[in-house]
Amino acid sequence: MNFYKKLLLVVKIALIILFLNNIVYANDKSMIECKIYNLEGYHMLESADYNEAIKIFEEVIEINPRYAVAYNNLGASYYRLKKYDKAIEAFKKAISLKENYIKAYINLATSYFWKGKYISAYRYYLKAKRIDKGYVESRLDLGDAKAQVEKKMRDNPNDERLKKIYNRILEYEKNNK
Repeated sequence: MNFYKKLLLVVKIALIILFLNNIVYANDKSMIECKIYNLEGYHMLESADYNEAIKIFEEVIEINPRYAVAYNNLGASYYRLKKYDKAIEAFKKAISLKENYIKAYINLATSYFWKGKYISAYRYYLKAKRIDKGYVESRLDLGDAKAQVEKKMRDNPNDERLKKIYNRILEYEKNNK
């Protein structure tokens, strides 16, 4: 190989390395930006400024549409506004981006519960439990869950799905004393 071909090869390799380095830097920069905006949105969420939180999380998603955490937080904002369909959509998107995203599974289960889709709620709860049983059990206040199901049963006394869930809670309590 003559000198010019070697030089051309070295220049090509250097350009490729430079190009790849710029891509990595740009991705790192956008992730840093996403995390900063996400923290700001999370602060709005915790401050109960849900509409502002939604705007911020949507901006984060615009910067990086593959950032699962932003979709989960967007869903949490919609959930707090009792816009369960939009919350469910956001939680499912988070899970599609991050397969074992346990927080999104728990949030999805809760949203389905409050929407009255008890079988779906239970199904996603079980998926979350398969991912990390300890985490799910530490986040689940069984007494609160039981009280919420009892309240729903008073409002819907003939709902067989609720009765099944209630019986499962009683069975879980009995087996885990």
